[in-house]
Amino acid sequence: MRLVLTFAPLAVACSTGLVSEDAFPADYGQALCQKQQECSRGYFESTYADRDHCADQWTDVKVAENEQNLNAGCEFDPEEAARCLRNLQQASCEDFYEGDALQFCADVWTCGTPEAPADTGSSGNDTGDKGNSDTGA
Repeated sequence: MRLVLTFAPLAVACSTGLVSEDAFPADYGQALCQKQQECSRGYFESTYADRDHCADQWTDVKVAENEQNLNAGCEFDPEEAARCLRNLQQASCEDFYEGDALQFCADVWTCGTPEAPADTGSSGNDTGDKGNSDTGA
């Protein structure tokens, strides 16, 4: 019964098509640890006491990552978070071993780059424009 309760929030979150920013770290921890246990049992058993121990560690990692992203002004995408979890759950062990599964979650956070100032054409500091230099020719 405990297994059903452990994964119930993840199943509900994925079925709605959205995962909240607050739920994502724990859901990610559960999904990743399930895949690690399935695909890398030796590593999993030598590293974690059980799935809850694994999930707790990865939840802490994702909570810290969320805080960093929020502080950097990044935006969380609940649809991408749900897609990330679905893809991680459905990934083959080959995808998991080769690191492809890590790319499933690359778009959960969008961190924009600062916009460049609009080009007004008269910055006065453009040393690369040699066509306007007065060379006396």
